[in-house]
Amino acid sequence: MNMPTFKNIRFAYTLSLMLSLLFTPAISHASTLVRSNQTFCDTTKTICIKGTIRVDPNQGIARLNGRIKTKTRPGFLRITLYGYQEKRISVAYIQGRLDGKRSEIVNLKNGASQHTDTRWVLHRVEYLPTQ
Repeated sequence: MNMPTFKNIRFAYTLSLMLSLLFTPAISHASTLVRSNQTFCDTTKTICIKGTIRVDPNQGIARLNGRIKTKTRPGFLRITLYGYQEKRISVAYIQGRLDGKRSEIVNLKNGASQHTDTRWVLHRVEYLPTQ
């Protein structure tokens, strides 16, 4: 039986280390769920949406996928997310115009911080109806 040489062991170790560094960040921090299949409303309860808010740090995108639960007037939705890191706070917005129809599908996205160690929380939901 042949014993592995130091050169072979070093090569195998280096290769496994490089592969783990290459694939680990993409797999372990693919996305961060802020809210999953929950209902959230603006402060005046003018609009309520049941959906999922997710931040994908690898792509630098914050997304909202859901449906309007309450009928309202057309307007502008703005969701504010705060991202907490060790010594700093990031802010991300998801915003867009809505028709305000009950069961309207809402798919909005916007840019967000690309730091994988950020912990995101929902800060505020604002809805400004248009006349």
